[in-house]
Amino acid sequence: MGKKYSEMTEEEKEKIRANNRKWRLNNPEKVKENRKGWRTNNREKIKKYNKEWRTNNHEKIKKYNKRWRLKNPEKERERFKKWVLNNHGRMRELQRKWSSNNPVKKRVKSKKQRANLVPSYIKAILMEKGFPKETITPELIEVQRLIIKTKRLTKNKLKEN
Repeated sequence: MGKKYSEMTEEEKEKIRANNRKWRLNNPEKVKENRKGWRTNNREKIKKYNKEWRTNNHEKIKKYNKRWRLKNPEKERERFKKWVLNNHGRMRELQRKWSSNNPVKKRVKSKKQRANLVPSYIKAILMEKGFPKETITPELIEVQRLIIKTKRLTKNKLKEN
């Protein structure tokens, strides 16, 4: 039996590394099989390592995710839609929390929505008037938008006179 790896010179270590590289290049299937076996046998060790790495590299992960979202806006939109559908209660909770923490921003946002007659604002008005949520169509929203615009115009004209 030969020397321990720690007792070898750098030249001997380099020779071993070169042989290992050559073997890996010539036996990719065995390498793949060995890695798969190692991963199967060391699942807990891998989980622990990954969890530790994620905790220590939180900022790296945030930067990577932000870059990915900017590069893939359609995929991100689709992912977010799925998340909202699957986490409806959580989403509403987050919205309520944001609203209570940012009352001024909430007021500005609501004012802007009223001014621009966004569909969600009009839908809320229709629901207040007694329309069931399921019966509100884009056409109905558009009709209500025209009614509101007409009322606003007449109100402004009456103020001017």
